[in-house]
Amino acid sequence: MNKQIEIFEETARQCLKQLEDIDFLKNSEILGTEVNGSSLVIPLYGQFYSVSMGGVKSHDGKSANPAVSVLLLKYVLLCPEKIPLEGEWVTYREFEEAGILSGHFTENTNKIIETSFSGKADLLHHRATHLGGIPLHDRSSFDVAIEFEALPRIPVLLRFNDLDGLFPAQCSMLFRKSADRFLDLKSLEVVGTLLAGKLIGGL
Repeated sequence: MNKQIEIFEETARQCLKQLEDIDFLKNSEILGTEVNGSSLVIPLYGQFYSVSMGGVKSHDGKSANPAVSVLLLKYVLLCPEKIPLEGEWVTYREFEEAGILSGHFTENTNKIIETSFSGKADLLHHRATHLGGIPLHDRSSFDVAIEFEALPRIPVLLRFNDLDGLFPAQCSMLFRKSADRFLDLKSLEVVGTLLAGKLIGGL
């Protein structure tokens, strides 16, 4: 088994254990989620999952993959006491203590999108909107500027400029400054890599 998968699985088990100690259903309003019986129903890039003491399940009742399980469990466990102000858009490296994680984030998100969609801005726009992204009317100097709802309270802004002469394609992925009030930085990295994976899937 892949070592990374093993780490996610162990982390998910630890998170489920922590879930036993809190009344997580009462945080539904702060998280922007719905309660269904003993579960929180959470949309992740438009796909719905239920989080309960029994784990994280997709809409068809199957167990979510370990990375998604950890992400959604962290979202529930790290719920702030009140809804924070969204704040401005910031890059991953602008979060406090991002440190060396920012390089890893860039390699697994921005650079992959740049490589996959260089010379294909229209294809990126099509795929992004097909995933539920909302194009921004004021794109400023960007060829593609699309906002996604990764999780309730956690929007993601994708900005992309295609290659132009000697200038290579450039991509940036931004979060609201409040995002790290809901998730730790490793979980925010998963948010970014999931989006990159969905965009390049099948290319």
